[in-house]
Amino acid sequence: MTTHSSTGPDLPVGGGLRARKAAVAAGYAAQGLGYAAVMTALPTFQDTWGIDETGVSLILLGTCVMAGLGSVAADFLAVRRGSRVAVCAALAVQTVAIATMALAPAYGVFLAAVIVYGIGLGTMDAAVNMQGTMLEARTGIAHLGRFYAAYTAAAALGAVAMSGFLSSSAGAVGALFTAAVVQIAVAAFGFGALDPSRERAAPKTDPRAADDARPVLPRRAIWVVGIVLMAAYMLDSAVSTWSTVYLTEAFDGVARLAPLGYALYQATTLISRLLTDRLEMRWGVTRLAIAAIVIGLAGCIVVAAVPTFAGAVTGFAIAGVAVGMLVPVTFAAAGRILPARRDEVIARVNLFNYVGVILGAVTIGAIASGSGIGPAFLIPAAGLLAVIPAVRRIHAHTGSVVAGRSAADQSPADQSPSR
Repeated sequence: MTTHSSTGPDLPVGGGLRARKAAVAAGYAAQGLGYAAVMTALPTFQDTWGIDETGVSLILLGTCVMAGLGSVAADFLAVRRGSRVAVCAALAVQTVAIATMALAPAYGVFLAAVIVYGIGLGTMDAAVNMQGTMLEARTGIAHLGRFYAAYTAAAALGAVAMSGFLSSSAGAVGALFTAAVVQIAVAAFGFGALDPSRERAAPKTDPRAADDARPVLPRRAIWVVGIVLMAAYMLDSAVSTWSTVYLTEAFDGVARLAPLGYALYQATTLISRLLTDRLEMRWGVTRLAIAAIVIGLAGCIVVAAVPTFAGAVTGFAIAGVAVGMLVPVTFAAAGRILPARRDEVIARVNLFNYVGVILGAVTIGAIASGSGIGPAFLIPAAGLLAVIPAVRRIHAHTGSVVAGRSAADQSPADQSPSR
């Protein structure tokens, strides 16, 4: 019994390949734009529905939980219909949810829209990484760094756009509808340009034995890569949630400059992502991931040990370099664990994303406030330190990018005719 290849139809050349790359990059960008629009609209939602800080925290927690379910949904869709369908369905779901949040006539409708958005968010997170890692495997060239750069740039654009809309009569509703229109447009483009292939076992004469033909999912490898991703998102969530709060509460004289910390963090994240693909091709995933962790440790230590505004801002900027590299290379490693079941591996690794987000946001808030937030950044530092042994084992569970295709895609199970 043979297994269908994860590579699917022949890779398009020329304009077809450029369109596929553009569609994947647009998917990442649409995800970043939509997420930024929703997050920057939270103050408006608070005013509209009378939500306090605890309510916002619960909404964010609920969104993470529903995103985890969305990642499971991406797994289900990708195996049966391909990750292209999962991407387009996720964007359609987010479009409806964002529009409903903007125009919800009652609080209950708003909450229902938030739940649906969380599912679409998680589905898209997993599905677009399925497409990204599939493209890497098909071309043998690292791409996830530039794809995540598109995400970061679009998120920054979304935040700026929200500021502009809030200064106009359109308000947050205008920004949210703009993001929704972009998402449905990307879904339409992606349906024609994304890779339509799917990973599944060939049917057997005895349907009850069909699953036996599939390679067993390597749970240990998934955990090794997953906990590295968790540490990366723990740091990202800590900076995203608490950097502005810390700079505002701990340094009264320069509170008006507090957003600068997060702005520099995003800038260095973007720059490092633009460099990640080239560095990965030169150094490999393991060495680049270790370098990112060392840089992240340095950033956290600077924030914790230098109790000045300049020190904190510098530390956040250094942390951005680390997160910018670590997230894409970790997903790249996940895509090479088991090419015959790549989509399912990505969906499971993606679950660690939301654990990291929750830990980064909750742990610092639970133990610190005001000036104590700075030293609390030793918590994500400890998380990074703890996963170094896992990073050192990544090479044992994944292939590397080689000319033409990823080495992991050369396994016998992945050489049979595609469906």
